[in-house]
Amino acid sequence: MLFRSMKQQFGANAMQNLNPDGDTVIGVCIPPSDKLIFVLFAILKLGAAYVPFDNSFPEERIVKIVTNCCPILVISDFHTLCKFEPVQDQTKVVNLEHLFTGVHNDKRAASEINVEPFQSSFELLAERIALVLYTSGSSGAPKGVRLNHR
Repeated sequence: MLFRSMKQQFGANAMQNLNPDGDTVIGVCIPPSDKLIFVLFAILKLGAAYVPFDNSFPEERIVKIVTNCCPILVISDFHTLCKFEPVQDQTKVVNLEHLFTGVHNDKRAASEINVEPFQSSFELLAERIALVLYTSGSSGAPKGVRLNHR
């Protein structure tokens, strides 16, 4: 049901809204928790990749990463939501609790919800990117490394 809530956040045609590299990326800034695990599984079920943001990142670094990888959505907890204010014109920023509130307010049984998972062969899925990690790079500017499922 979290998958359905996330899908609603960025609309039915969001998977067509790809970044310049042709990947679908969702930013995640959530401290380690059970909710983080649910979010990461939902992202992978969507067929998207995730880019982790540490809550200690300065706003300048966040702006550079968002500008570079063009996530269609950034999911953040309440405490770090303000760090994403400078990029709200580039991507949609969603409070983690709003995603889970939508899940808890859905009174339908799980069997009544028709959610179609990403359909693909295992070989094609293995070639898709799973996550994008940013390092500081030799120049000090963040540089992204795209890692696939293999």
